[in-house]
Amino acid sequence: MALYFSKKEFNDDEWAEGEYYVRPKVSDSIFSVLSNDSDALSDDDAFEDFGEFGMPEGYEYRDGWIYVGENKEAVKDDYYHSLTPELQAEFKDLFIDRNRLVISRCPAYLIDGDNTIFFQLIFSYITRYRKIISVELLESLYDYLFSKFIENPKLLTKLNDKLIRIYFARRAESDNLKKCEEKCREDIAFNLEYIPDYPSYLDSYKRLVIILENRNDFEEAKAFCERAIHLGLTDRTKSDYVGRLEKINKKQAL
Repeated sequence: MALYFSKKEFNDDEWAEGEYYVRPKVSDSIFSVLSNDSDALSDDDAFEDFGEFGMPEGYEYRDGWIYVGENKEAVKDDYYHSLTPELQAEFKDLFIDRNRLVISRCPAYLIDGDNTIFFQLIFSYITRYRKIISVELLESLYDYLFSKFIENPKLLTKLNDKLIRIYFARRAESDNLKKCEEKCREDIAFNLEYIPDYPSYLDSYKRLVIILENRNDFEEAKAFCERAIHLGLTDRTKSDYVGRLEKINKKQAL
């Protein structure tokens, strides 16, 4: 039986539906991407365009454009050909033809082209596709990028965060809630084992507590709250995990 949650129940939490997105700055092309802001980006801002991934190796930023460096050989990408015909059709519709959504800051995918910038940026904006992308295609993109960044734990946990957000936003569908819980547990363990300076806020931690609480698994929810307090984590609410623990105790006592 699927579990349904109302937004009112979690009005102190971050929701994919209410995420704020930076105004698009950069527009199409794989070899050159022109800033469509009236004021050109500074050299410092250029790196922000790529979020946590940074400027891709071999690319340059100058005068409002992103260039393939003169000494960089374009790399042919074969991700599209690895997909099933059904997923190819969906991928083409979303990321090549872009019939349903255009993210001007992220270039369209080029079949048999150099898609370095596309893959550097697509998961930064993947939550915009949360209502229209199939879970199968989402997971395929995640697996591909996971293999690309296998040696960078901090990027891997950011990929986990994006996947968790979409699973959670579409938790009423199929077994997405179960997948969300599993990925939360995996990301929590991954962070605590492989990232010595793990961030004070882990979305996976917070969402797992929410799932457990609303499933009435109070003891485990409290255990995670207590562990979060011990680790010095925050859930970015006014009362933090201390308040969340008190709320669970009151709910359990009813």
